[in-house]
Amino acid sequence: MNTISSRIPSSQRHPHLFAALLTLLMSTACAFDSQAPQEEDAESHDSAITNAYVDGPGYIVNFGGCSGSVIAPNYIVTAAHCFNRTAPFAVTVRSGLYSETIAYSGVADVVVHPNWSPNASDHVSWDIALVHLWNNGVGTSFPRALVYGGPEAPWTSRGGTFYISGYGRGSDPGGAKNCSGADNGGILKRGANFAFLGTGAKSGSTWLTSDSYSSLRSTCNGDSGAPYVLPRNGTDFIFGVHSSSANVANGTIRGPLLAPKMDWILNTAAGLGAPLSCPYVRDHRTSPTMSYWRCS
Repeated sequence: MNTISSRIPSSQRHPHLFAALLTLLMSTACAFDSQAPQEEDAESHDSAITNAYVDGPGYIVNFGGCSGSVIAPNYIVTAAHCFNRTAPFAVTVRSGLYSETIAYSGVADVVVHPNWSPNASDHVSWDIALVHLWNNGVGTSFPRALVYGGPEAPWTSRGGTFYISGYGRGSDPGGAKNCSGADNGGILKRGANFAFLGTGAKSGSTWLTSDSYSSLRSTCNGDSGAPYVLPRNGTDFIFGVHSSSANVANGTIRGPLLAPKMDWILNTAAGLGAPLSCPYVRDHRTSPTMSYWRCS
């Protein structure tokens, strides 16, 4: 877990903006009943799990200590523990296989979920942050992620696969299963398929987190905030944000799901004075009809 420490001096912050924002966020905080994820004896091999260096999806970016997903030109979703607090930060957003392209460099408003507490037993459920880039952000031509809206919830059953891609250190292709093989600071994008465990935290019938594993790759420092990617109907959709893992072969990977956080994301953007438009799109090419949020 890497914390980005380049913060803006207090003299350059906007206290009136953040005071109003924090009031809004505190009003949206809620409690939930946690279903403790259980540890498992996972399979040592799964033919559906693969490992590779990848240069995509293009909306995945590198903050220098974490990964994130661009959902609109001025907005990125990532993990709360990458910043740990709501405040303006100086950020450099990089993209490309080798982090070779600077997509944005400047001030960003970072808002962590109001329920986030790093030492709480339910911290994974709320380990999400919204990053608002100033001015033109990464630009209107930059690739953007679509947020999965269901109705299928494959994370509730064991065995289905999805994809994680991020800028974490180590865990090279070819079967490496730990984070010891650093690549000069974790600047190289890596990806792999992971399998659902069918466990996680719930609030009533609403799943708040998803657990998974891989027999080939562990997520590592730098993968925090990376998207959980679900391919459907020839399109990739993000449905979660990577929070933590055991960093060993078959170790449990955990992250908060995005759909239960969409109201918070939209309310937070409005509170920042830069509202997001995220139409809820229904794709009738599938049966049952599949839905997703497309933000701009």
